[in-house]
Amino acid sequence: MNKQALQKPHYSLPLLIVLHLLTLLVASCTQAQEMVGEHPHVALPTVVEAYLEKYQPGPLPRLFQTTYLYDRNGTQLAEIFGEGRRVWMPLDQISPFLIDATIATEDATFRTNGGIDPFRVAMALWQNNNEGRVVSGASTITMQLARNLFVGQEERYNNSMDRKLLEAGLSQELTIRYSKDELLEMYLNLLNYGNLAYGPEAAAQVYFGKHASELTLAEATLLAGIPQRPAALNPFRDWVAVKQRQSVVLDLMVKHNTLSRADADQAYRKPVALKSDISPTTMLAPHFVQYTIQTLDAHLGDGYTRRSGLNIYTTLDLRMQNIAQKIASETIAKVKKQYNMSNASLVALRPGTSEVLAMVGSVDFNDVSIAGQVNVAIMPRQPGSTIKPVMYTTAFNDLVISPASIFFDTPVSYNLGANQYYQPRNYDNQFHGMVTARTALANSFNIPAVRLYDGMGFDRFVKGARAMGLESLSEKDRWRGLTLALGSKETPLIEMVTAYNTIASGGLYSEPKVVVKFLDHQGQPVNPLKEVAPVQVVSSGSAFLTTDIMSDNTARTFSFGANSVLKLSRPAAVKTGTTNDFRDNWTIGFTKYLVTGVWAGNSNGQPMVNSTGISGAAPIWHDFMEAVIADPDLLHLLGAPKDDAKAWEFTPPADVEQRPECPARLECRSGGEYFSRDWLNAAGAAGPLADSFVREETVAVYTNRYSDDPGWPIYCAKPGGKERTLLRMSNVMGLATADTPIAGGNQDVQAPATATTASEAPDQNQETKLAERALSTDVGKLPIARAANNQVVVMFYADMELERLRKVRWSLARGLAVNLGPCDALQYYSVQAGDYWGKLAQRFGLTLADLQGVNPQFIRGEGVLHPGDKLLVPAGTAIEIGDGSGEYYTVQAGDSWMKVAESFEIPLRLLQSVNPEVVRPYFILRAGDKIFVPHLNQPELLSQIH
Repeated sequence: MNKQALQKPHYSLPLLIVLHLLTLLVASCTQAQEMVGEHPHVALPTVVEAYLEKYQPGPLPRLFQTTYLYDRNGTQLAEIFGEGRRVWMPLDQISPFLIDATIATEDATFRTNGGIDPFRVAMALWQNNNEGRVVSGASTITMQLARNLFVGQEERYNNSMDRKLLEAGLSQELTIRYSKDELLEMYLNLLNYGNLAYGPEAAAQVYFGKHASELTLAEATLLAGIPQRPAALNPFRDWVAVKQRQSVVLDLMVKHNTLSRADADQAYRKPVALKSDISPTTMLAPHFVQYTIQTLDAHLGDGYTRRSGLNIYTTLDLRMQNIAQKIASETIAKVKKQYNMSNASLVALRPGTSEVLAMVGSVDFNDVSIAGQVNVAIMPRQPGSTIKPVMYTTAFNDLVISPASIFFDTPVSYNLGANQYYQPRNYDNQFHGMVTARTALANSFNIPAVRLYDGMGFDRFVKGARAMGLESLSEKDRWRGLTLALGSKETPLIEMVTAYNTIASGGLYSEPKVVVKFLDHQGQPVNPLKEVAPVQVVSSGSAFLTTDIMSDNTARTFSFGANSVLKLSRPAAVKTGTTNDFRDNWTIGFTKYLVTGVWAGNSNGQPMVNSTGISGAAPIWHDFMEAVIADPDLLHLLGAPKDDAKAWEFTPPADVEQRPECPARLECRSGGEYFSRDWLNAAGAAGPLADSFVREETVAVYTNRYSDDPGWPIYCAKPGGKERTLLRMSNVMGLATADTPIAGGNQDVQAPATATTASEAPDQNQETKLAERALSTDVGKLPIARAANNQVVVMFYADMELERLRKVRWSLARGLAVNLGPCDALQYYSVQAGDYWGKLAQRFGLTLADLQGVNPQFIRGEGVLHPGDKLLVPAGTAIEIGDGSGEYYTVQAGDSWMKVAESFEIPLRLLQSVNPEVVRPYFILRAGDKIFVPHLNQPELLSQIH
């Protein structure tokens, strides 16, 4: 290597004077002083971050560094970075060879100069003067550092004299405020070594797979030359150019007496082994890693996690994660052809802490055919019946129901408006009559769930669900109506598991936790997140009631059998879900120590073949839970005992009480039902069944034909009657309040103004009077008549009134005595000659069984009705057809009943009911037909429709 001594040029006196004046100007530069400020007593990375944030705005943190994620036991999961790799290293952890090589190459007088090198400045001025342009910057290490810290990207390559003077002033101020070692540490850690490697540690790892402190002389001198042109001097692409640059570095070290010629020659000849693969390390649990980044970025800012340089110890347990991944993958492989099922997802949380212990986003991250890189755990899917425990818990908490509350699992129809009607069905397409809330939830009956939702309302349901963790639910979902009760709203698995975790944690909500601890680059603990305490969103008692029901294997045996996959070797509360067309299978449940949710299906939403929550998702849930239970190490992690079965039992909290009360002939908890103390306090002396039974003075609706005693257990409320405790026939849920008194038992049915008094011997009422003047037109549906003013009158029977009478039949079938409400709110019909059961049932909108069920007095052996028999019938509203109560519409060509009803925003059934003479076979309308459209502002009519 040939070298020539550097010749000092001769300068004119004027030039030296100018140079001196410039130096004095820079030294006194107040702008530089203000920019550098005082030396803060914080770590150097913090110092650099503060300068960069102030003078080089951009994404935070401005000092990007490589972030490493580990599982909770210290196994590395991922190495992630944004703009590039960087791991800040203190100067004493950087190879002395690299330090010496960098100083010799970039600024030989660094240790002695005041931030600028006057000789180099003079040289640069002379060169620039000769060339007529800026060809040399004479930058020292400190000047380069000043440029990196204080000069934005847009000004970085501006070689104007003003910028150079500012840079020189900044360098002098930095030299005054910071030690040489501090300046050198900042400089080295900011250097770009190419291939997205910044700083000595990242460069050593990228090129050689070792730490910066372990660099040999040959490796260090190779690296020291790269920052001059990091894009061009790439050892993987142009080895010759890099070696030539290494030769320059070695020559400079020899020149400045930091290396002997012999050592330099030996270092140049020494073989250097580059890494064959510089890509990031293989990511483990990739879906969880991505979820963690998203979660942290949501709190810290978009992109923050990748740039933070933190060592993040996550909540994930890789052992548990691998078990979950293996079970999910193997199970799907077994049933793929049978069910047309290709994918599954699993999330496991730790009760109390909400730590995410396992997250399987798909059965194969690399399988493009199933969109394997899509994390199904955070993708919205319809949860089906797994939403029910969330709804029931809210209802328990708000004292809407108790586990012993009675539901009618019977046919019901809901008017959705726009002439749409919703008739929920159970999964088995059966009706189960009267059931308790325990039975309804444990067996996942749909009709009781819809009735519960209808009773508690959208606002209460959404408020409770959101508080428990279903953040995706919002006011925008109101349009879904009653189907929300059956899981029609797409909800991510992680949210569903979070809501169940709230139940498992005794009503305490906390968002899923993904980090155990944060360490900085030096292994010191830091905490960039704000600590958020769990929030008691529902009472511990209401959470326990739901837990107790979901863990009651006896209660769910009717639907699932005594030995289904829902039964574990330890007590477990669990619920399945299946959506329409078998598109989604769910199973979510928990023991005292672990909450796990499983989704199974196809990522593209393709229907499966006859696969349900119990057959598709439950096997994965069961096998995973049992695998954890069988692993002593995982039990230790969970703080769960291995052999003490008693410790696994769900413990009743102080705010529940076990009582023997249970509706007669219905199923309650073995050994006594649990009630919350809030419920018992609200019920008071009426007892825990006060929402279903009412005690008041009543009389029998019918007397025994053959004796003076009541023959059938159907009663109505009447002062002076005998005090009885009876089942109340009401659609209103909950205990008595000032607005909804229990007494009367039928708050939701408003008696029409035309109703007459009913008693042991009911008088003839409006129905009978209308029947005596019946018109010749009889469509076999609703009675029509002519009033005293000669106007045509039609009786309309609202759905909820028909529903009330239908319930009577199911109640009597269970042997329960019923209270129909105030006697003066009942209506009767006097049988006319030619009437028969089927005709009247159709006329009043009831089935034959329903009409006979509420009129057992008149079921004779020959099955005939006698004129004068007074039948209990639905309470109807008399609608007078004519001017003042409505308007007439002339049918146009192309009109249909539905079209006319929608145009006037009136229920189709009501429109057809008040126009019986126009209702023809096949519901054909003819142009020119006159249709009467009643006004919906009539109070009696509104009370019946809504």
